[in-house]
Amino acid sequence: MSMPHPTPTSPPAARLHSCQLCQQRKVKCDRQQPCSGCAKAGTDCVYRAPAPPRRRKRRSPEEILRARLRRYEAILKNLGVNVDANEGTGPGEKDDGPVSSHDAAQAPKDTSKTRPEDVACLGSKLGRLIVVDGKPRFLENALWVSLGDELHTSHDLEDSSTQGGEDDADEIEALMPEQLDRFSPDESRLLFGSAINRPSLLYLHPEPVKIFTLWQKFLENVDPLTKIFHTPTVQQQVLKVSGSLGNMPKPFEALMFAIYLCAVVSLSDEESRGLLGEPRKVVQQRYRLGTEQALINAEFIKSSDATVLQAFALYLLAMRPHMEAQTLWILSGVALRIAQRIGLHHDGASLQLSVFETEMRRRLWWQIVVLDGFSAELSGVGILGGVHNPPIPLPLNVNDIDLDPNMTGVPVEHNGITEMSFCLLRYTIGRFLRDSRTKHTFDGPWQHLTNPMISIPEKIQELEDLDKLIEQKFLQYCDISIPFHFIVSMVGRCGISMMKHRVYMLGCPRKPGGRSFDREESDTLFASSIKILEYDNLAKSMPNVRRYYWHVEAHFQWHAFIFLLYELRNRTSGEEVDKAWFQIEKVYENRSRFLTDVKNKLIVAAGNLVLKAWEQKVSGLHVPGVEMRVPQFIETLRARRSGILSTKQKLRDNICHQPNTNESPLVSDSSALIDGNNSAPLFLFASSVSNSGMGVESSTEMQDPSSVLDGLYAPSQDFDSPNWMEWEALFRHSGIRGDREGDI
Repeated sequence: MSMPHPTPTSPPAARLHSCQLCQQRKVKCDRQQPCSGCAKAGTDCVYRAPAPPRRRKRRSPEEILRARLRRYEAILKNLGVNVDANEGTGPGEKDDGPVSSHDAAQAPKDTSKTRPEDVACLGSKLGRLIVVDGKPRFLENALWVSLGDELHTSHDLEDSSTQGGEDDADEIEALMPEQLDRFSPDESRLLFGSAINRPSLLYLHPEPVKIFTLWQKFLENVDPLTKIFHTPTVQQQVLKVSGSLGNMPKPFEALMFAIYLCAVVSLSDEESRGLLGEPRKVVQQRYRLGTEQALINAEFIKSSDATVLQAFALYLLAMRPHMEAQTLWILSGVALRIAQRIGLHHDGASLQLSVFETEMRRRLWWQIVVLDGFSAELSGVGILGGVHNPPIPLPLNVNDIDLDPNMTGVPVEHNGITEMSFCLLRYTIGRFLRDSRTKHTFDGPWQHLTNPMISIPEKIQELEDLDKLIEQKFLQYCDISIPFHFIVSMVGRCGISMMKHRVYMLGCPRKPGGRSFDREESDTLFASSIKILEYDNLAKSMPNVRRYYWHVEAHFQWHAFIFLLYELRNRTSGEEVDKAWFQIEKVYENRSRFLTDVKNKLIVAAGNLVLKAWEQKVSGLHVPGVEMRVPQFIETLRARRSGILSTKQKLRDNICHQPNTNESPLVSDSSALIDGNNSAPLFLFASSVSNSGMGVESSTEMQDPSSVLDGLYAPSQDFDSPNWMEWEALFRHSGIRGDREGDI
């Protein structure tokens, strides 16, 4: 059988694609049939064209717009804006009203993980505001800004890490419950320590009836002078959580305890016993510990929740009279840093936040800034300039009723006194001091006023302009028969007078061998000092202003008081002199602590100066056969110092009769040097004021108490020339303490 001869064919055309095997092996294919690779491997050589690439479907402009709207709605929802408010609530959904990021932590949170679409990043030229679960964090560093979109991942990891950490904590607590508190890794305890052994604060909350009593006292006494939050919104939350204290979110629990503390601080001991059934000192200590533990529980050092910062700010305002100046300055700096982390140092309008949110941020920021400036002055340090750039606008002069979380337009400011007027007046003065700061001095917020490079007339003119602004915006509308109006008027007028004092006392170079200011300036300051003390005494004597005593006591005008005492060593008669002594007597009547406190160097030094001024008055008006009435406070001051002298003489007698043996020390401890009845501190006998430059050396020779801290006086016998720089050092060294009985 003959084989058919193959029909001659043309060679196959070169293929455009590699065979499947070469594609899988990622080797070069010679595109033959079969290819050399497949022939060598002994496998079928199959050529198959790849599927054509899918064309990306281009979205229509309408789809792009809808996607953007969905993104913007997600951002607004995370900021607490109810985007469905105008459309009604969907079926089955409960509308609890909008919650701002300030109040977002006050209601129970959804425990589900945050997804990328729930993270809103609001851009600005200076950084990014990252909002997660309603808690904002502002990022300015380029590294962190570039990672802003990835923060949701770290947030998820934090949640899982925290959950595991809680399990570990349970095991540790079972093993060593007593040491658990001591070894907690929470950095908050570096500031407050271990406030209490039990982190649960349920047992420290007052009864529901007392909760509303304290809330009402807070609204009457504290809120008008602080205005840190929107009271209608917070009141809704108070009503909501008062029936279920065990389920209260930790941030809002911290705010509640801060409210308790502020309310108690504003009460007298009699009011506390009547309303709460306990002495104020006991209740104040309880809520102080409760606030500190609540802040620790809320991890305030790491938190970006504005509610926690509100609680911390209220805590500092309440404890301001009871803290050392340096401690207050450090803690106010912590509050400022937390505010920066939240982004309060950038205005909400530039971050495209809602009108309501922007206003709440401004209120909180300015309260912290003023507190930091106050503490910086007491501590004798400068203030940080970077946090004020760019400057944040002042809050609006409106009432809380003018604000609503749903509002879209900026409310119209009132011409007159509103709930914000007191705070706004203080912020106006604070802004003036901030904007006029110079680089020539380092005197905290008062740099411009104390700078000798600027003439006194120029500084006085600036203060006159500020006075006109305050008068035009606030004081002309004040009816001092209304307690709140009175406190606004008092702060406004005293503030300007106090700043003028600073200009004259510290803002001009001291003339060698002579007075720092001429007679006309001295007369002006003398009259204004009397007026300042008149306002202070009037506030302390008006029953309807009693609710604001807590603020008045924290801001006693020491400069005016000391200036009067120095002037009274030269002025011994006249109508103005009688007015001055009357006001000084009222000061001691209203502030009993000035008579009893022998531990505060500033109070002791001022008392010594009072006695010396009185001696000058008596010697200048001595009339044979006529006895001058001695005020009760003068007799008390003399008696206190006589008691100290008597104690000192007893100590000297004991030392003289002490046997000289080596068997026991002369004095076993420092407490043996103090008589139990008089409790005179050692500094009255061997005093050394650190870092004050007063030249008072420590010595075993006991000094006469009437001359303690005499280095504060001018080196010469010219009583006209107080050394204000040394008094400034003493102000800062002594700090400001509460003046009422039972203060802690």
